[in-house]
Amino acid sequence: MKNMGKILCVLLLITGTTFGQSKAEKRSLKEEKANLEYNGIKELVETGNFVFEAGRTIGTGGQSISLTTNANQIKIQDGEADIFLPYFGIGEGGGGYNHEPGIKFKGTVRNYETAFKDESRKII
Repeated sequence: MKNMGKILCVLLLITGTTFGQSKAEKRSLKEEKANLEYNGIKELVETGNFVFEAGRTIGTGGQSISLTTNANQIKIQDGEADIFLPYFGIGEGGGGYNHEPGIKFKGTVRNYETAFKDESRKII
């Protein structure tokens, strides 16, 4: 019985090392997944019909701010834009009651340009 247990442990160790992935394989799979996601988003942006909602933003002081409870959206559809991006910072005058600071735009898009940096998977 003890020999059977030892044999079982050895078999488990051998199968664990033979079926595991190397670091290069894991990195390759991670790169492939990131490229597939980037290409999907790139195709979506190229169509000109998409909605972007941010989850986090980084302020000028380097602090990360969660936007899950703050409404924010960039919606581009058929040449029309509906944009609302909140402002996080220090207000120096202006505004008043019922004043909602930030970027608001609703209308026709003009001079719309996109740039793709495929090496770093960035869309500008």
